[in-house]
Amino acid sequence: MSKNLQFDDSFAVINLIVRFVPTVQVPPWPKAITWYNKEGRIEPSEKYHVMEDGLGGYFVEVYPVEAMDEGEWKCVATSAEDMKQFTTCYVAMSILLLIMLLLATSNRNYRKPRFMESLKAVLTEEGLVSFECKVVGFPTPLLRWFKDGQELKPGDVYQLTGTNSLGSYCCIARNCMGEAKSTAELTIEDIQNQLNEEERLQLLSTNQPPTFIKGLRSCEARINEDFRFTVQVSISPEPSLAWYRDDMPVEENEKYQIAKGSLGTWHLDVKTLEFVDQAEWKCVATNDHGQSVTSCFLKLIIPKHYKKPKFLESLRAILSEEGAVNLECKVIGVPQPILKWYKDGVELKPGDIHRIISGQDGTCCLGTYTCEATNCMGTVSSSASLLGFEGTFINMILIYL
Repeated sequence: MSKNLQFDDSFAVINLIVRFVPTVQVPPWPKAITWYNKEGRIEPSEKYHVMEDGLGGYFVEVYPVEAMDEGEWKCVATSAEDMKQFTTCYVAMSILLLIMLLLATSNRNYRKPRFMESLKAVLTEEGLVSFECKVVGFPTPLLRWFKDGQELKPGDVYQLTGTNSLGSYCCIARNCMGEAKSTAELTIEDIQNQLNEEERLQLLSTNQPPTFIKGLRSCEARINEDFRFTVQVSISPEPSLAWYRDDMPVEENEKYQIAKGSLGTWHLDVKTLEFVDQAEWKCVATNDHGQSVTSCFLKLIIPKHYKKPKFLESLRAILSEEGAVNLECKVIGVPQPILKWYKDGVELKPGDIHRIISGQDGTCCLGTYTCEATNCMGTVSSSASLLGFEGTFINMILIYL
């Protein structure tokens, strides 16, 4: 899969159409192409038309374009080996056409949705839990409802009774001017007076799948800072938890730390958020009787001047008059990239001196050298091969500019 996956910044007008067309060098063919805007992952719908031309071109067509479509868009290509490459662009929005339309019709009431009353759980006389909110906006906002990050579709039937109703609820109000959201948590304390005897016994029973008492909620965080996800899950029987980022398992390491608290509370601590962490996150709780899932989208607040590392000059080997070989490159990026050096996949330290000797008695340092530049916006690399002749030796000093 080509690393030259890119597409350009765009300019769009509200209520018109915009098309994104990145190209992937094929073969090999990517296993998956995923699209994101500032609100999260894009799924095919009446508004978003996802297509491909069979020649490495992939398209997402947006119609109608709305104010909420302004901002950064990302296309992620995943290879058969689960290697990922991504490209981004920024969509600038013009409301000139909309302003002209308003002046022509003398209708100046267009407003982004706004919640006059936040989402809250109301207990009805019938013992049901009703979620209520009050929202205004023009044109009339379209409302969408979510439970633990999963959309509740109109017309679908859900058995949200007893402990099945526990979790995080969200109402998203959207029109062509933008969107607003309001969230509420439904806990055991909210419904305990409405549980019948059977539901009380079920709550105490150990023969049931895990229940998320507190699920994940979509939120924003600043790039390059630490972040913590928190969930609370029923503890009898005690479940095992697994975390996922864009459906890829999160392995515990120096960056990702999983911590267990009290009363079924679990944390996933992310050290120094990077651009790739702007994604859909999922927590799956499993026991012998089944599993439960909660998910959210983490949106990053990124300063406009932040840039992914870029090599101005690729890595190259320069032979000096003294017989030393200097590996040099020039790279830029904001924040300043951290450079790592590798020989045939093994990390070297900047400033180390390596003697290149061929023959059975010496350690041969000929091979492929790579410079890897990383900051919170991403990682790029550049490689160069160092060749020699039998019976000769030279000194090599790793430096970077």
